[in-house]
Amino acid sequence: MPIPRCYLGVMLVTVILLLSFLDSYVYGVGQVHIKGISPQSGHEGDNVRIYGEGGTPKGFVAAIIQGQPNQSFYVFDTTTGIQIGSVGSLTLGWTQADDNGIWEIDFAVPNAMSDTYRIQVFDNESLTSDTTSFQIEPPIIITPGTFGINYVSQSFGTVATTIYIAGSGASGEIIDIYFDNMKQYTITGYTWGAWNASFLVSNAYDGIHTIKAVEETSGQTAYATINTTKTPTTPPPTSMLPPTVALSGLAILAVLIGLAILSGVTTFVFFMFMSKRKRSHT
Repeated sequence: MPIPRCYLGVMLVTVILLLSFLDSYVYGVGQVHIKGISPQSGHEGDNVRIYGEGGTPKGFVAAIIQGQPNQSFYVFDTTTGIQIGSVGSLTLGWTQADDNGIWEIDFAVPNAMSDTYRIQVFDNESLTSDTTSFQIEPPIIITPGTFGINYVSQSFGTVATTIYIAGSGASGEIIDIYFDNMKQYTITGYTWGAWNASFLVSNAYDGIHTIKAVEETSGQTAYATINTTKTPTTPPPTSMLPPTVALSGLAILAVLIGLAILSGVTTFVFFMFMSKRKRSHT
């Protein structure tokens, strides 16, 4: 007896609903699922994001990185920074899924040998999990140059001058700066090995002085020199006229005296002439 078409339609709808339910269970709520990890590789300390779906709504999801038998993760004391052991797996972080089961976890790449590791994500409620791989890259090793002072702002200056110095070869190391064996500053070199400092030259005698930089860990020492002099003083003002001005004043005085004498003689001669003329008319 043939199956009625209406029953075939009901059966088809039932199969579709069943497949949809199974898909929702495998990659939806009830089955945690990793959708991606970014980036897929990194160096120690790099930030990584792993994310997905299918977590139990408001449930907790954790990410664990696992190594092979020959792989381990180093554990350090958080206070001293000294390695205190190693473990075969390490919890990277955990989070709470949202109402739709969506979740994401951010973590820093742990200290481990360069290799490919497995990251497993667990749903604490449904006890389901999913895995992906992650590559830990070799550490970046910076080889600084030879420790030394590469730059001094000036080789000659006066007291109260600010001196700038720069050097290399001290990646993350502590450096003490001295001026004539008197410590001025303690600084830390940059990761790439460079370092710099500045200080004020004060109360220094005239002559050559020594700048010294000491790298504390290795004891390496670098030197530079600067020649200083006391700030020149300005002579006090004087009320005495310069010789040229004094000579000019005397010359003017002599001219004035000469004009007065000449004027007096002229007046005397004029009156004598007028007196003689008056007597002759009489």
